[in-house]
Amino acid sequence: MTYEFDIAFSLMKTMKERFLFNFNVSLSILGIIVGVAFLIFALSVYDGYVKRIETIIFSIYPQITLQNDTNPNDEVDWSILDEEESNVCDEICSGKIILKQPEENLSLNNFTGTPFDLKQYQIIKTLLKGKNNILHVSPVIFEEKHFTYHYFKENEKVTAISKLRVLGVDSKDGQHFVPEIERIVHEPSLLKLLSTNEPVGLISIELYEELFGYVPLAQEKINKRVFFQLGNENLELRVIGIFRLGVHNIAKNMIITPLAVAQQLFDLKNGASFLGVSLNAPYEAKQTSQKLEEILAEQNILVFNWLTVADDLFNSLSFYRKIVMITLFMSILITAFNIYNNLTLMILERKSLIGILMSMGVKKSALYKIFLIISQFEAFIGVTIGLLIGGIGGYFFSHYLNQTLAEFLPVQDASVAIDAISVIGIMIFVGIVCAVTAYISARKAANLDVVQCLQSE
Repeated sequence: MTYEFDIAFSLMKTMKERFLFNFNVSLSILGIIVGVAFLIFALSVYDGYVKRIETIIFSIYPQITLQNDTNPNDEVDWSILDEEESNVCDEICSGKIILKQPEENLSLNNFTGTPFDLKQYQIIKTLLKGKNNILHVSPVIFEEKHFTYHYFKENEKVTAISKLRVLGVDSKDGQHFVPEIERIVHEPSLLKLLSTNEPVGLISIELYEELFGYVPLAQEKINKRVFFQLGNENLELRVIGIFRLGVHNIAKNMIITPLAVAQQLFDLKNGASFLGVSLNAPYEAKQTSQKLEEILAEQNILVFNWLTVADDLFNSLSFYRKIVMITLFMSILITAFNIYNNLTLMILERKSLIGILMSMGVKKSALYKIFLIISQFEAFIGVTIGLLIGGIGGYFFSHYLNQTLAEFLPVQDASVAIDAISVIGIMIFVGIVCAVTAYISARKAANLDVVQCLQSE
């Protein structure tokens, strides 16, 4: 088969062999490069940057939430709740909810069932230990209510009553149900303090500015005090740092504390609002949640996953990804027509050479092999260069987006991701397209009349 390679490379060169590839071959390779580069660019940006944005936007939600399926009052009239829910929906649709005055109730807890106690948590933790895709399980308090508190602003005591949202995490070595806290808090020592039971907390940059009137510098060490009035007792909370979630409105009044501190703030001794489950593969949350429902069937537990928070959004993004893939794959198919035209032109230009080869006894099968070698060489060069251009282009584009969005969405570590399976699929697809095109062209060349080919000299 060596002579077939020699003939194939000879056909790809220019007539006077000044250049490695003739114009037709170069044009075919260029078409493949453009199609593959745009395809890899789109997929790498989506699978890397866009998915990273998704996990950041919804990072405040546990990847899987385990909630008690019991209610402290078993005699609740659910018809009243349904009617109330319907009224709220009507208010939202009419826009009244936006103009509504702050609610006067002193407590607004997020959970409707009974809180978890530590005994129940230990049972569930044991049941889930070593299960596939489960990273860790942590008790979480995520509640809000109106607090009475005071603090000092420029040595002046300020007393306030406002609704605050508290996220209490059981952090061990900086790992808990909100993996994005590692992104929004840049100082590792602050994360370690959340592993203790000390009355410390991190507050959002918006809340810090509202309370103390300025935004601290990145290198500034923060040591503020906020004093909460809890019935007959007071809790002194030491503010040790700030965090920034960016797109989250819920962060405007949010405080992150150790679990024990949040329990004290909401009078939930040895309890938690729910259990947060972190996953090794967040996008497999639906499948994992179904398995957890089976494992915890006897525990009277409700299982939710983070993808259901915005199910329509994720389905739309997945649909757009498929549309982009189909469109760009179509561009590669269109490139096949370009390859066919270029091979046809090459046949016309090298008609006499093909005639000489056939007169020397070169079989039709050898012609098929020669054209297959040419097409696969074009595919290999085009896919390789296209992968490099698409990957590098996606990297710089994501870097540009990081800088552009930094003002309101700090995602400096978001980058592209090139899936090996997708790359292999693209290579196989391009190879098949080029092979089919080469077969059609080779068949056309094999059916040429030898005498007419020699007379064309």
